[in-house]
Amino acid sequence: MQPEAIQAIEEALDRATRLGRSNQLQQAEAIVVEVLNGSPNHARALHLLASIFENRGDRDLAIATLTRAAQANPGEFKIQAHLSALFRDAGRLDQSLEHARHAAALKPNDVQALSDLATIHQLRGENAIARACCDRALALQPEFAPPHNTLGLIALQNGDLDQAKQHFENFVGAEPNASHGYVNLLESYTVRSGDDPHMGEIKRKLERELPSGDEMLLRFALAKAYRDLGLDEAFLAQALAGAALKRSTIPYDEATTLKQFDDIQATFSAEFMRRMSGNGYRSQRPIFVVSMPRAGSTLVEQILASHPMVFGAGELADYSESVAAVWREGNMRLRFPQFVAEAAPAMFARIGASYVQKISPRAPDASFIVDKMPDNYLMVGLISLTLPDAKIIHVKRDPLDTCVSCFSKHFEARQDYTYDLAELGRYYRAYTRLMDHWRATTPPGAILEVQYEALVQDLEGEARRLLGYCRLPWDDAVLRFHETKRPIKTLSLAQARQPIYRNSVGRWRKYERLLHPLFDALGDLAQL
Repeated sequence: MQPEAIQAIEEALDRATRLGRSNQLQQAEAIVVEVLNGSPNHARALHLLASIFENRGDRDLAIATLTRAAQANPGEFKIQAHLSALFRDAGRLDQSLEHARHAAALKPNDVQALSDLATIHQLRGENAIARACCDRALALQPEFAPPHNTLGLIALQNGDLDQAKQHFENFVGAEPNASHGYVNLLESYTVRSGDDPHMGEIKRKLERELPSGDEMLLRFALAKAYRDLGLDEAFLAQALAGAALKRSTIPYDEATTLKQFDDIQATFSAEFMRRMSGNGYRSQRPIFVVSMPRAGSTLVEQILASHPMVFGAGELADYSESVAAVWREGNMRLRFPQFVAEAAPAMFARIGASYVQKISPRAPDASFIVDKMPDNYLMVGLISLTLPDAKIIHVKRDPLDTCVSCFSKHFEARQDYTYDLAELGRYYRAYTRLMDHWRATTPPGAILEVQYEALVQDLEGEARRLLGYCRLPWDDAVLRFHETKRPIKTLSLAQARQPIYRNSVGRWRKYERLLHPLFDALGDLAQL
């Protein structure tokens, strides 16, 4: 290509970049597409187009475009790193790790690449590897802040709150504008006084004009502080403000989301479930714990994981990744759930075998492995067909307590329906209908229902019911679940390290005056 042509392309892409930064995405896309018509594999153009799709909220198209860019330009560090981040945000950690390793191989001493690797290993529960990546990054550049956040998360998961707090303080001290650091920092300790210095820092930051994303995170952090202090109205006011800001920045499509529930029920009809039974992979190792977020699944997993024959693996993306891998192998036209209807019977056993192969190395000596990815409730029918011997435990909690607890938290990913009270209530109704459908279409006794309120009222009775369903012998260790030492990666990690307490039952009543959109959306499920 002539130097003049190269310069013309670069100038066009500079123009597209400026348009993208000013949110003129359509005009920017038109320029980039024109460049790609003449140079289909141009690395910068493909990368810029993927960024435009990402900013538009179309992550799948961004991933597809960057994958094309990576295949055509395997030596481009920025493409590999960005693709890893997109896969990570989509919960596709196997693919995220693959591209993060590729990026780190291209630049072995790049501290950001090492930090990104650490983040992915931490999300996969591989904390020793994550810690080693952090240590190497800090050895190369001691003042580099991001590894402290990852080290803080590891310490938090392991129950070492003092060490976690120190790492998060190091992080926000070195990166004072990293607002997510304050969210993590406030989770590492209980605020005891309105004069708390970190609470003061957050308030001072909120007095300035901030990007909406930073303000959102700081308001969730401040909400947690007010909750610790028992200032109920101030807590919910900050949670409402943070949720409104979050909702304004995410492309949540409620109609499409709710339609998926209808599509799942239509695909997994009673007749389909009967016709496809008997094709799965036989393994008794998996125990699935499903629930809405904040409904008590972490407590149930911690009780089970306290049994010597059980390993608690936390929230795994392994099942959905196994489904996606088999879907890709078959080059199927449709996505979940519709592709299931056109799949060959052998697919069910392949998915089950792939999943067991993924989880087994996490605990080679354990008889049972618990996967508590909450939104696997979408997959209960497929789990039943692919792993007919697996145990499925559904944890329920009072709908109002569940929804208020969801609404008060900032989630890293997946729970886009939690930032508007009315949307949250409508989602909860759809989830309830789906669980009713699974109970009607899976074999009798395939799903064990556990009510959170019953569990905290009668720990031993409910624990015996849990172990009996899982065909586990009784062990008193499950009653001392709070003493079990293991990483816990969810927002409920503090509660799982405490003995049973009942003060979270009926907590929604403190905020009743502000919850009318939720009451209306829940309808008869809101038992006032």
